[in-house]
Amino acid sequence: MNLMFRERIQMYQKVPYQNIQYGELYHEAEVLAGVDHFIQEVCLGSYNLYHQNLMIDLQKLIPSFKPIYNADFSYCNSVLIFIEVVKTVDYTLRQIQQTDYDSIVYFDEMTVWHILTYIQSLSGCVKQQLIDYQQRELKNQLSLFDYTSTLIHHYARTLVVRVDLSIKKEYQALYNIHGFNQALEALHRRIADQDTCFRGLHGYAWALEHGVSKGYHCHLLLMYDGNIHQQGFKMGQWVGECWEQITHGCGYIFNCNHPDYMDTYEAMGTLGIDMIHRHDENKLNNFLNYVVPYLVNAEKEQQHPRVKDKSNMRSFGKGVFDSKKRRGL
Repeated sequence: MNLMFRERIQMYQKVPYQNIQYGELYHEAEVLAGVDHFIQEVCLGSYNLYHQNLMIDLQKLIPSFKPIYNADFSYCNSVLIFIEVVKTVDYTLRQIQQTDYDSIVYFDEMTVWHILTYIQSLSGCVKQQLIDYQQRELKNQLSLFDYTSTLIHHYARTLVVRVDLSIKKEYQALYNIHGFNQALEALHRRIADQDTCFRGLHGYAWALEHGVSKGYHCHLLLMYDGNIHQQGFKMGQWVGECWEQITHGCGYIFNCNHPDYMDTYEAMGTLGIDMIHRHDENKLNNFLNYVVPYLVNAEKEQQHPRVKDKSNMRSFGKGVFDSKKRRGL
C-alpha cells in the first residue's frame, strides 16, 4: 500500500454537521440526521445551560419523527435513545392531560433534567456508534483498495465510470430506507445479469450514504472492459437511464464522467476515471488515491447509516475478482 493511501485512511476525525433546522425536516433521512445531531449535541453538553432550548428543539423534532418511525426497522444508538425520550414525553403529556406537543415547553424543571441526564448517561453508546462506523469504513476502504488495485493492474485498459444515484428532491419524501433499498437491490440484480449498460463489466463497488439535504444516495464505481467500451460519459448516462427506470422517474444521477468535471479533475491533477491504461502510473495513482477512497470515507460530513429496513441490510458492496479471466494485451 502506498504512503498517500495510508495517510488518507488514517485521517479520521469528527466533522461537524452542516446547519440543520429542526423545524424544516421533511424526509426520513433528513429527520433521522436531525435526531442524530440533537442527541449528539445533548451528549456534548450544548444544552446544559439552556434547558428551554432543549424543549423547544424537542417540540420541533418529535412531530417530524413520529410519522417516519417504523417499529420494524433497525436504528442506530442515537435514534434508539431518542425513541425512549419520545416515550417519556408522551407519558408526561398524558399525566398533565395534554396532547399537543407545543405543551412540551411547559414541562417542569425535574422532567427536563430527567430527559437531559438520561441522554447524557448514554453518551458512551453514541460515541461507540461513531467509532464502530469509522472502523467499518476503514475495513471497507482497505478491502476496496485491494480489490480495485488488483483489477486495474490486471487488465490492459479499463474504463472507469463513477456515478452518484439519488432521488430527486421533490420525491425524497416518498422514499424511506425500504423503498431506496429495494431500488438498490433491483440495480444489483441488473449488475449481476451484466446486460444492457452493465455488459463488459470487469468489476464494481457501491456505497450507501444517508445525507441531510441529499437524502439516501449511492456512490457507484464501475470498471468496464476498455476493449468493449471507450466512452465513460455515455456509459454513465446509460446507467442513469437504468436508475430512472428502476425508480419510475424519481431517480437522479450525477455523472462524474461529464466532460466539464473531467476537465476540473485534470486541472486539479486528480483525474482518475474514464479510460485508464495499466502502465499510466499518474492516472492509476489518482484512481487508487482519490477515486477509490471517496466511496467509503468516514471523513465525509455525518453521512453514516442511521436506519436499516432489515438487520442484514448492507451499506457497502463490491464484486468478486475472477483471476481466471484473461489479461488484456
